[in-house]
Amino acid sequence: MRGVYLRRSRWWIRYRFDGKLIRKPIGKDRQLAEAAMAEIRLEITRGRHEERARDERITFEEMADEYLELKETEECQWACKNDPLRASKNYPPVHF
Repeated sequence: MRGVYLRRSRWWIRYRFDGKLIRKPIGKDRQLAEAAMAEIRLEITRGRHEERARDERITFEEMADEYLELKETEECQWACKNDPLRASKNYPPVHF
C-alpha cells in the first residue's frame, strides 16, 4: 500500500494533509500500519480527518512562573502540607 513503509524494524505511515507531509510510527505489524493508513484516507475523503497540532513549546521561565502562581494558591499549599510522602522523613526536601 502506498504511504506505508518500514524503517528500522518499525512500520510508518506517510501522507499529506492540508499541504503538510505527516509521518507517524505505527508499530511492528505491517497489517496494522496498512489499516491505519486506510482509516486515515477514509477520514480525509469524508472530510472528518483532523490533524492535531503539537502543543506549543513552553519555555522554562513560563513554566516556572506558572508553578510559582500555583504554589501560592491555598489548594496547593494544603495538598503539599498534607501529602504523606512529604511528611515522611525519607522524602528529600524541595528546593526551588
